[in-house]
Amino acid sequence: LDLRGGSHLVMQVETDKAVESSVDKIVASLQTAAASQALAVTFSRTGQDVSAKFAGPLEDKVAEFFKKSYTVLESKSRGKGELVYSLTKNEVKRLKEWAVTQALERTRRRIDSSGVREPAIYKQEQDQIALQLPGVKNPYEVIDFIKKAGKLEFKLVDADPARLQQALAGKTPEGREVLYEESTDETGRIVRRPYLAFKQTLLTGDRLTEAKVGMDQFGKPAVSIAFDGEGARIFERITAESVGKQMAIVLDGVVHSAPRIQERISGGSAQITGNFTHDEAARISIVLRESLPAPMKIVQNVTVGPSLGQDS
Repeated sequence: LDLRGGSHLVMQVETDKAVESSVDKIVASLQTAAASQALAVTFSRTGQDVSAKFAGPLEDKVAEFFKKSYTVLESKSRGKGELVYSLTKNEVKRLKEWAVTQALERTRRRIDSSGVREPAIYKQEQDQIALQLPGVKNPYEVIDFIKKAGKLEFKLVDADPARLQQALAGKTPEGREVLYEESTDETGRIVRRPYLAFKQTLLTGDRLTEAKVGMDQFGKPAVSIAFDGEGARIFERITAESVGKQMAIVLDGVVHSAPRIQERISGGSAQITGNFTHDEAARISIVLRESLPAPMKIVQNVTVGPSLGQDS
């Protein structure tokens, strides 16, 4: 930086989000396994805990199901028709350390793909990553690219217009949230379309094995994705249980499309559509392939001039 000038950034990894994402993944796997065994139980995430709700005398059977499925979960509380489990302290510690390591590696690969030459990227303190980007005078475009977590989520949409209006008026029904789809009209103005989505994440991008630029049914650029074996099974179960409903495809909190599920989808493939240019679809593909295990926030942003280089 002294020789060429550039930007010095320090990013903090929000490791708690990585733990929550891991719990979402566990919930989806548990639900799929329970469905295959005809076990009438509904799993959900509450904070960093897993809740199981059921009717009738199933407590011992559900507890045994937890024990066989995940050894990293331990019983937290029991109530009538509900069991709550939490991750062990060692597993939480491991996930947070893994999140920082993965964020470091994937940030390095994103920077390499963005064309910045000779960057220096290294871990700083427990949960921070420092970046020195030579030659980058205006870092904001690079920052935006780095900060995108690449968190892909699939959520069901509550299609009731009355509840949507209620939520937009500030009274969001329990278990739901308002998310927006952004597009550009003919005048170039950004238009935001609201959706009332269920908070529970049914499937995340952790299960992706592929993300590449493709074409939608109208010949426009889109992002084609494919899931691993477990992800494909979860996706098939979700679509089978939700025929006729809308599913929001959400990337970093923004709805990119919300198609109506026409039938059970097997094979583990899907497509993210939108008003993409080819370059935008390519950048989204990179972000998904190198998705961060947790969001990052800027704690330091300094632009350095090439003073030493000029003196030399």
